[in-house]
Amino acid sequence: MPDAQLALPSQPRVDFDLLKTWTGRCEEHGQCLPDEASELERFKVIDCETRTVQRAPEKCSFVALSYLWGPQEDFAPQPLPAEQTGTIEDAITVTLRLGFRYLWIDRYCIEQTSIMDRTLQIKQMGQIYASAHLTIIAAAGTDPRHGLPGVSQPRQVDQAVTEQIGPVTLVQLKTSAASNFQRSMWATRAWTFQEGILSKRRLVFTDEAVLYMCQSDYHHDLAPGYSSGVNYELVALAEFIQCARLPREFRSSAGSSRFKEALRYVTAYSRRNMRMSSDALNAIIGILNYISNDRKEPIFHLWGVPLAPLTDVENYFDTTVKRYGGGTPKATPREDYFEFALNWIHPKPGRRRGGFPSWSPLGWEGPIEYPLQYMDIVIPKEFDIRIHPLKDAESRPYLRHELKHGGQIQYEGKDAISTKLEIISALVAPVQLLLEDNGDARITLKDGTTLDPEFETYWDEDLGGRDSNMKAEDTGRGEGEPWLVWQIGCKTVRKRRYHYVVLRLGNDGIYERVGFIIAWKGRSDAGLLDATWADPIPCDRTESLFIA
Repeated sequence: MPDAQLALPSQPRVDFDLLKTWTGRCEEHGQCLPDEASELERFKVIDCETRTVQRAPEKCSFVALSYLWGPQEDFAPQPLPAEQTGTIEDAITVTLRLGFRYLWIDRYCIEQTSIMDRTLQIKQMGQIYASAHLTIIAAAGTDPRHGLPGVSQPRQVDQAVTEQIGPVTLVQLKTSAASNFQRSMWATRAWTFQEGILSKRRLVFTDEAVLYMCQSDYHHDLAPGYSSGVNYELVALAEFIQCARLPREFRSSAGSSRFKEALRYVTAYSRRNMRMSSDALNAIIGILNYISNDRKEPIFHLWGVPLAPLTDVENYFDTTVKRYGGGTPKATPREDYFEFALNWIHPKPGRRRGGFPSWSPLGWEGPIEYPLQYMDIVIPKEFDIRIHPLKDAESRPYLRHELKHGGQIQYEGKDAISTKLEIISALVAPVQLLLEDNGDARITLKDGTTLDPEFETYWDEDLGGRDSNMKAEDTGRGEGEPWLVWQIGCKTVRKRRYHYVVLRLGNDGIYERVGFIIAWKGRSDAGLLDATWADPIPCDRTESLFIA
């Protein structure tokens, strides 16, 4: 019989008893326990019973809200208004119905008129979401007026449709709730990225359903038979799961190390959109600071570029030798080697973002990627980098001895650092860039030969575009070679891996990054053992190089 009606996919109203069942099971999951919130400074919460903003009490169990701000003029300043917009009002209701009293909402729990408080809370935002007992994710709508479907307003419930063709019954299923969540505006915004990733328990409200994701389980309130199944739901959430700190069974084998985890964060974050370019660091600083405090394997950053001591270097080289055959590895203390993730690429040219360094993905709009064989690029102790403070202070060594202190971006005060790096003892080669008629840039070496076509070149910006600051034919305005390629990393056992940053001289005598070159043949980054590597670009050593 055509158009036969099946059971409703979900009820118009949220079943809070069901939600309590989901959160109750989580109490048995050790990995779902929230972090300790006692170290949070100047931390405030909303008391949902008195509807006032106050300092968080000792051992506070609180709920956090992740939502879309929408136009800022839609929000009144503190204190909390008696009548709230739909999403915030519904979040207060959900908090109370689930047995909690305190709710954290950035708009009201951060003193928006205090630069000091905003700076502090932004820096510890990753810890805030990791310490929440539950995070409500408002994935429906495009602003806080939409509300949480099924709370104060009923959900729009569509009935499934079937059609009988002989003995076969065809059932029309809508797109999975997980897919709709991933396509929501919430999933595209930069600020919401770290909020979803670092939360331990996530209650996601979409127009169709409520999803629950903790560190162990996944649930939704769609009726049985209507959903496409948990496995398909998890496929739709693949990127979210890959980035989130979930148990091993939820992860891919590529995510074994904390450093690779940091690379996944930066890669996924680069795909997000933000209204204000100046927020590029603020919107991810919470997660970067959070992983830098990891007690087992801290990963630091410099302007959003992950860096860390290379863990177990001796074992790493031993494994590499055994894999490719060869002699005894040369043992080197691990503190002498570092990973510094400078070898990111733009699959497509992007646009320069002012106020951030060109050598950081934050300095550009547009998605980035990392070569798959990233672990083969390590930085030896001879690779010396000095950071130049914004104040007139003595430059300090960075990588080897001050990772903990220097790895954190300081927002204000005497320790604030600029975007300028001084590279000591760099391997560089002067080159010339010429634009072809089709707009492609051709790289010519010092001896007049054109760069090996097997070298893959990725441009950060369209050098032939109208918005380019300097065309490829320009000679530069500062002192020095107008165009350089800078060899980064060091070669490992047997295999040669050469990566190069393309640098352009600015009118202030400081270089900026505009491209990246990988010297391979046969795409050996994909793990092809029979792939070969192109001969390296002849480079000379320079004593000092400034990049900003």
